[in-house]
Amino acid sequence: MKKIGTKLILFFVITVLLIAAIAAYSVYESRLSLGDSIGSSFTFSADTLLREIQETIFLKMELIELITENPAVQREVAMSNREFAGLRDVERYMDKIEEEWKAPEKKRGSGFKDKLLESGLSLELRRQLIDFFVEKYGATTFAEVFVTNRYGAVIALTDKVPDYRQDDEVWFQAARMNGYHIGEVTLDEISGAIAVPLSVRIEDEAGEFMGVVRAVLASNEIFSKPIITTRKYEAYETTQIRVLTDEGRMIYGTKTFRFLEDVSDSPAFRSIADNTGYFVSEEGGKRVLFSYVRSESYAGFEMPAWVLVVSHDVDEVLAPAFRLEREIVLASLALILVAAGLAVFISRSISRPVTRVSDAVAEIAQGNLGVTLQVRSKDEIGSLAKSFISMNDSLKAITDVAKRIASGDLTAEVMMRSDRDQLGRALGEMLENLRNQVLEIREAVNKLASSLSQIFVSTQQLSSGAAESAASITQTTTTVEEVKQTALISSDKAKSVSETAENSVKSVQEGLRSSEKVIERMNYIGVQMQAIAENIVNLSKQSMEIGSVTSTVNDIAEQSNVLAVNASIEAIKAGEQGRGFGVVAEEIRRLAVQSKDATRQVGRILNDAQKAINTAVLAAEEGAKAVDVGIIQSREASDTIQILSQNIERAADAARQIAASSQQQLVGMDQVALAMESIEEAGRSNVGSTKQLEQTAQDLREFSQRLKHMVERYRIEE
Repeated sequence: MKKIGTKLILFFVITVLLIAAIAAYSVYESRLSLGDSIGSSFTFSADTLLREIQETIFLKMELIELITENPAVQREVAMSNREFAGLRDVERYMDKIEEEWKAPEKKRGSGFKDKLLESGLSLELRRQLIDFFVEKYGATTFAEVFVTNRYGAVIALTDKVPDYRQDDEVWFQAARMNGYHIGEVTLDEISGAIAVPLSVRIEDEAGEFMGVVRAVLASNEIFSKPIITTRKYEAYETTQIRVLTDEGRMIYGTKTFRFLEDVSDSPAFRSIADNTGYFVSEEGGKRVLFSYVRSESYAGFEMPAWVLVVSHDVDEVLAPAFRLEREIVLASLALILVAAGLAVFISRSISRPVTRVSDAVAEIAQGNLGVTLQVRSKDEIGSLAKSFISMNDSLKAITDVAKRIASGDLTAEVMMRSDRDQLGRALGEMLENLRNQVLEIREAVNKLASSLSQIFVSTQQLSSGAAESAASITQTTTTVEEVKQTALISSDKAKSVSETAENSVKSVQEGLRSSEKVIERMNYIGVQMQAIAENIVNLSKQSMEIGSVTSTVNDIAEQSNVLAVNASIEAIKAGEQGRGFGVVAEEIRRLAVQSKDATRQVGRILNDAQKAINTAVLAAEEGAKAVDVGIIQSREASDTIQILSQNIERAADAARQIAASSQQQLVGMDQVALAMESIEEAGRSNVGSTKQLEQTAQDLREFSQRLKHMVERYRIEE
């Protein structure tokens, strides 16, 4: 039971830890809320301080505007502008004065700068803007003041200005165009003070530009006085106020700083993103709360781009929250100790009686019902112990009944402890059901024994009949296998006949196509023979015409011969003059003889050719007749082959049908063989099953006898 005590202790400790965690979370949230509140508060204060700084600059700008409206200033500036307007070369004059202005003290000529310093306007400016504030406030407000005309030349000054010509300066052009100019914080070259230059345009009554008043406002007047006046940052020792340019250069700080120091790479400056806000960052190894605000335009004046930053150490600002957190931690530890002691006390008062009950339950779980339990507690654990004792007594009574049932005595009675005694009721119902089942089993066993005897006899008969059926099936299977082999041979023969018929059909079709080609060639030969006959007839006619031509040539040769003889005679008569003519006549006669011989030879050839032509005509006529007879016979052969092809094709179709029928018969015989094999296998299986059934019937018969003896052991009645 030590686990219960441990659980109780853990419960109390976890509860206290949860309370402490909630408290710590509350402190954490309070710290965040306090940080947000302080950050927002200091951001608001920083914005207020920056506006006071801007208001200071604005008031000084208004003061300078009053100076520009001073009649003495207006008069002196107007006079200087008229003097410059009367000069031939203003630029040359201003360059000359510039050289004298920048010359060393001993080389100065007329001392133009000294004269300006002692002029009435310069003295008046010093009295109103410098001496007055020193006497009244004990501090310098304006470090330097001077006035220029419209050309940018200095005409009055309170201290020694470095340059005489100011027309090329940015502030001069800005004041001329915009009416005013507020410069960045700079280190004044003359006074050596950190200051902000202010420039205001001088106008006449018509609004025309006359010149510029430039006053250098000391930083003490701009930053220190508003901070001292407000006194809003004296609550913390670590409070620090800094003013930075938009590029991250220091221009003021309540603690030691270096003017224009570049802090743009510091984590704090990189965290500045918006126009106003606060954040926590590391600085000097400490966590610091920074509040910042950017400058904006004020009362219509475009102010310099400054960032005012107020910082405090987080440890100092959140010191109350840290103290509260420590107090909560100490209170939580004390509460945990008290809860642990209380948990130990409660767990012991609970665990001891529970341990005794648990030990008793463990003994019962192991089968020991002789356990005795003594618990004097009157609470829920005492009630639990009494219920346990009553349960143990009930289990003992049930155990006694179970022992009698186990010994075969079903005459025992179960005593019900209450109407809700489900276990006693179930045991009584089980005993009653067991009695009924034993009676039913007795009757069933008797019936089973008689039925099994009949089954055993029937099984023996079935076994012998199954053996005879198996032998008959085996013989039938052998016969079917022989028929199958015969069908297989018939199928092969039918296939062979079908293939032979197919080949015959193909051969007849080839012969039919060949006969058709022979008929076509015979027709073609007949046409050619007809053409040959016609050509031979034409040749005979031409040879007859050649014969007539030959006769004509023969006549010409006869006449030429006669003419040649006459010519020879006349040549002889002519004597010596006719000798040449006689030679010609002789040649003509010889040619005539040769022509006559050739004509006779051609005649013989023509006679031979005529005979051959006549013979060829007769042969052509006989060939044409033979071709006609061949065509008729070829057509008769083609018709005969066509009839033969049709008969063979019908025979092939019949052979194919026979082969298909034989194949189907073979497939059917295969199926019959498979069926007979299945029947034979089933017969063998039936024989085995019948033998097993016979053995099973024998076993059941023996089992029924044993069951009968077992049932007779139970005693149902007294």
